[in-house]
Amino acid sequence: MNKKISEINISSINKKIIKLLAELSRQNWAIIQASRISLRVTPFVGFDELVNDLESPYTDLDEVFPNLAGHYIMLSNSETPIRKLIREPSEHLGIFKIEQNGRRLIRLGPGEQAMIPITPTVLLHLRFHEWMIGSRLKMPVVVLAEPDELLRLEASVNPVNAFTMTDLLIDAWRPLLNEIPNGQKIPLHQVFETDKDGNLLHGQIPGLVFHQRHGVFAASDNFGELLPLLKSAEKAAGIARATLLANALRIDKD
Repeated sequence: MNKKISEINISSINKKIIKLLAELSRQNWAIIQASRISLRVTPFVGFDELVNDLESPYTDLDEVFPNLAGHYIMLSNSETPIRKLIREPSEHLGIFKIEQNGRRLIRLGPGEQAMIPITPTVLLHLRFHEWMIGSRLKMPVVVLAEPDELLRLEASVNPVNAFTMTDLLIDAWRPLLNEIPNGQKIPLHQVFETDKDGNLLHGQIPGLVFHQRHGVFAASDNFGELLPLLKSAEKAAGIARATLLANALRIDKD
């Protein structure tokens, strides 16, 4: 039996997602319960036949994403533990269409959950994809991680702009520059704002966006770039923290 193109592509995507999430779990970088990964899959064919606005479950969003209207997004359920997400990706990774000028999220196809909870993290995923619409990125993917050294470093820094953390990390370990998608100083979007609870979001899309006291989002259009980016940033953060500590001790002695 011949599979449809969309089914073949989604199967391939699921394998890449499993590999990525399994490594996050192995590194112990996926601790909190949150929507862990998202992927804009609009270029794939075969979805239109799944859409029936009268029958498909939907949610009207608290934010509007006009640039995403008509696009398709894969999102993981924030209530699914990562190990379960790895074992059963097809059950806990939903495909959604954004409609009603970017305000409505419509669930397509089968899955254990008819509609995922629309958490603040889900809205952040959608916001990042909104910023990447119209760019050279054909299939952008966003993943949330909690690398220890990065979170400790971010907690000790007072960012003054979107590049504060990136500059600090690159100064600590220059090879990180090679892992940042699109280059350090030409991001598609500079992020320096607060969420609804007053927590700072700062960084660049594509690249790394730090969510104060929550985690680190990594964004690219290539699954293969995400883990090297996170691992290199984690190494740079360890070096930066050691340097900051050494400088602090030297000042105390002086």
